[in-house]
Amino acid sequence: MGRRADPNPERVAATGRVVSVYHHEERRRSCEQPEQPITRTTTRPEQFFAYQQRALQPLKQWGLGSVLVGAIAAAMPQPIVRQFGLQCLTWGGIDAGLAVFGMRQASRKEAQHYAGELTSGQVAREIRTLHRILMINTALDVGYVAAAVWLLATAQDRPARLGTGLGVLVQGSFLLGYDALFAQEIGRNWPHEVAA
Repeated sequence: MGRRADPNPERVAATGRVVSVYHHEERRRSCEQPEQPITRTTTRPEQFFAYQQRALQPLKQWGLGSVLVGAIAAAMPQPIVRQFGLQCLTWGGIDAGLAVFGMRQASRKEAQHYAGELTSGQVAREIRTLHRILMINTALDVGYVAAAVWLLATAQDRPARLGTGLGVLVQGSFLLGYDALFAQEIGRNWPHEVAA
């Protein structure tokens, strides 16, 4: 027997409209998939080297600024200012040099990875190694700050010692904050690689 037709044409029309709207809505949803943001816990390993280059920029800028300030202060006749300038000049030069070297290494490894010369396991090892280095540096920075406090506490009437203590305190405090935040960001962005 054939299918019986619905005797109510209005109900048939209404049903057709509901089905049509339903299919239209399904097509709209399938075409409008929202772009999923990259969260800190799902950052892909291959993004690490680009991130590393960006993260080293503040260290480079701090180093160059310290060199500039240090060069000016080191030329001053006052012992406290001169010793402070020498500390800025020395620490700033090292910071800037390390930042430039690290950025070049990260750029080279990024190119190697996209060329297929670095495996995912090797990239994960790079992430883990840098994180450990930063954690060690953070502990050393605490020592620098402690040494600076000791120099200031024992300076008494020795202005050169006071200038040295101030210089070490400023540079060590910056590095303590920088290294700690850098390590924290890596651990938050790549937790699986750090914990491996």
